[in-house]
Amino acid sequence: WALAEGVLSVDNSADGAWNNSASRKFVESLKTTTDKLGTAEEVDLGAAANGTSATVTLPAGLYLFVDADYSVGTNGAATPSIAILVGSGNVKDGVLNPLTEATVAIKNQTTAVTKKVNGADVITASVGQKVTYTITSKVPQNTQYYSDYGYTYTDTPSAGQTVDFDSLKVTVGDKSLNKGTDYTVAQNKNGTFTVTISSIQKQTAGALITVTYAAKVTEAGASGSKAVTNAVVLSDNGAEATDSTIITNSGFSFTKTDAQGNPLADATFTIRVPGVDGSFTATSDKTGTVTFKGLADGTYEVNETTVPNGFQQSLKAKFNVIIENGEVKFRGTDVWGLAPKESSDKYQVKNVKNVTQLPLTGAAGTTLFTVVALLVAGAGVTVALKSRQRVR
Repeated sequence: WALAEGVLSVDNSADGAWNNSASRKFVESLKTTTDKLGTAEEVDLGAAANGTSATVTLPAGLYLFVDADYSVGTNGAATPSIAILVGSGNVKDGVLNPLTEATVAIKNQTTAVTKKVNGADVITASVGQKVTYTITSKVPQNTQYYSDYGYTYTDTPSAGQTVDFDSLKVTVGDKSLNKGTDYTVAQNKNGTFTVTISSIQKQTAGALITVTYAAKVTEAGASGSKAVTNAVVLSDNGAEATDSTIITNSGFSFTKTDAQGNPLADATFTIRVPGVDGSFTATSDKTGTVTFKGLADGTYEVNETTVPNGFQQSLKAKFNVIIENGEVKFRGTDVWGLAPKESSDKYQVKNVKNVTQLPLTGAAGTTLFTVVALLVAGAGVTVALKSRQRVR
């Protein structure tokens, strides 16, 4: 009857069997009963001469072609081909006549997904900084054969960050999908979240699917490779593909001392961090150690903002710190020489009680001697003036 009525052919009319999903549902139902149908023929394409096609002779009738082993060869990440119902004959005047030949195209769908953070696979990001994730894949070519085509992303964010779910958006091609009607978002107990797109079958095959969302880095030392898993469900079949990103950050430490090298507590320093509001502040502990954590690669200007009691309040240290691939370099910039130009040993930043304790080398020494020279010159002028007054 199906052959005689022509309902197994691709019919593009509004009530055609393929458009109203009747044939597809029938075929998918048949697939669940293959043990009862029995196997008429097994075709091993891998053993065929060209490895991609084979010829089989079948009596006139209806045959269900099922992709039994789709994971061989290069198809490890592929979904099985959809089940195909083929008539190896036609009906004319109530008689089933065999066809001379027919072609069945078994097509696998390879799943691929790409995940980027700020457009890259690996980035450094400071605590408090927002990053943007972008997950992309493509609509498979055979979605038109399904009435319900599920497309699901299960994402595992890296440790040390908080996802802004309100920022999550999904687009297919040039169309923005609506949350709740076109897709849903579910937060899972294990820290993952799932985005399920329900209206994918209405989009153009091959169109780009894009999922974006923002996250805020919350921990120093946030790092690790976490994969995003994309599961494409073809009827009762599925395949998975993964991609991952990495976020890292680091920090630096130095020591605060007096002019003799003894540790000083309660000296406060600040830095500005790009992309983060406000400033980072750290205070020296009883060992004189000052530590800044959770910093991305970059150059930071460190300014002393609070000098310990008993030390010259107007003489404050200033220096730069360069972090590159987690490696730290110090560069002193203040004219007093309180922070050395560089140090191969542990970096020490000084406080002094008076100007006589300033280093006598480099710019600081030049500045000190200039001040002393001016004071001496001023004293000489005063003596000369008084001397002239005595002569008169």
